[in-house]
Amino acid sequence: MAYAEAIGFYYLGVFAVAAGGPFAFVTYHGLFPSAYALVFASGVGGLMIANIANARLVTRIGSDRMLRYGAGGAALFGLVFLAVARADLGAAAGLVLASFLFNALNGLITANAIAGALANVTRGAGSASALVGAIQYGSGMVGSALVGLLADGTPGPMGAVAAVAGCGCLALTLVATRRGVSPA
Repeated sequence: MAYAEAIGFYYLGVFAVAAGGPFAFVTYHGLFPSAYALVFASGVGGLMIANIANARLVTRIGSDRMLRYGAGGAALFGLVFLAVARADLGAAAGLVLASFLFNALNGLITANAIAGALANVTRGAGSASALVGAIQYGSGMVGSALVGLLADGTPGPMGAVAAVAGCGCLALTLVATRRGVSPA
């Protein structure tokens, strides 16, 4: 369950960024909607790069280690996101970079956490997979709602949810992989 919960925490942040992004970039920072579309697309590009890196490295490094790298990055970049969003560091460009780095880690977190969650399932793999998906997207809905509930007229709440999400993802990843920590 800790693997599934790690995904859930990460998606809390992913959906917070998706829900808060239009306000943060278009309304607060004044980007044209077409420019925001490129910002959003850059996150997809980052995800693709991380997926390629994961595919090339996972057989040598191991799924749990790749997950720990992704979750560690999510915690770090979630905290960076919070600092950038609260202090308006780098204005829109700072927020673009923080968003890109946080979202790109999806390529290391999701596949490896799902693999970990399903690795020891001997019966009911379909039900287990459905539970992982429900946790993933259910927590995403909570992240979206939190950004709205915490709205204060700044990108700060989006950064705060991303920071909590990244740190929660790391904590649960460490719980999930503690007995499986190995050099591989």
